[in-house]
Amino acid sequence: MKEFLTKLLDGASEKEVASADKEILRNLLNLNAVSRHKDRYYLNNGFVCGKLDISANGTGFLAPYDKRFKQDIIIENKNLNASHYGDIVLAKLLPLKKKRQSAKVVMTLKLANETSVIYTKQIGSVILGVNVKTGLSSALKASQKSLKMLPPGTLLKISNINNEIVEVIGNINDPLSDEKISLAVFNKNDEFNEECEAQALAWGDEVDAAMYPQRIDLRKLPFCTIDPVDAKDFDDAIYFDEKKREIYVAIADVSEYVTPYSPIDAEAKTRGFSVYFPHKAVPMLPRNLSENICSLKPSVARLAFCFKITLDEEDEVVK
Repeated sequence: MKEFLTKLLDGASEKEVASADKEILRNLLNLNAVSRHKDRYYLNNGFVCGKLDISANGTGFLAPYDKRFKQDIIIENKNLNASHYGDIVLAKLLPLKKKRQSAKVVMTLKLANETSVIYTKQIGSVILGVNVKTGLSSALKASQKSLKMLPPGTLLKISNINNEIVEVIGNINDPLSDEKISLAVFNKNDEFNEECEAQALAWGDEVDAAMYPQRIDLRKLPFCTIDPVDAKDFDDAIYFDEKKREIYVAIADVSEYVTPYSPIDAEAKTRGFSVYFPHKAVPMLPRNLSENICSLKPSVARLAFCFKITLDEEDEVVK
């Protein structure tokens, strides 16, 4: 997105607009922030795009993509237009009254996060939500009567799109809420949807070697997994043949079970990685894969991607 918004400064042709940016272009045209001239699109004067930072006192600072601005642009709290820290926004420049340029947010082009985690706090006579990540307070889309029925410090997950309460997480004074806060702040989900679970369960619990005649069978070699004994999943294993000076380095072959554009593939791309707590893991893949058929458990057949490396007497790689 940054590349597209930067191109608008010098003009972006129709061919240069990626499919993912076409909706943004339509919105910018509707707001009269972009004009078309000789088959190229230009950001109109008076508008600027960039990434938003918000200080502890609620003042916004826009880091513009337009390099002609030598400083961040100030956006007063009243002009943030419900945008959040880290959002990519379109802003309209305000008349220059001081040495520092100021602006107001017209539209959020890309949310940094779909949700935020806040805790309730009474400030004066009203209950506000305090963002656990930024410390900024804001009004919530709920009646004061209902908010005052909640215990002080109630943790809520709210939508950054409409400020509505999505989920009650716990209480900020409860140490057991830390895990839920961590997952909610980064919008990580412990559960998988039905499509992912069904696809993962369809592979069963065992690997039938007869189904893979093209693979090399290394089950006679005494591989050793390198994860600790209390690990949820065993990804990697090694074996060293001391006489032949051959080391085998294996990793569970997830690619056999996760096909491109499948529900699991889409979910894995969204998650990006597994999250590990001292007592549990929130996996990138459904547990029937990550903790079962893709886990190199002792004495059971598993598919692996393996390197065989031959070393010389000085432990240098020969092949």
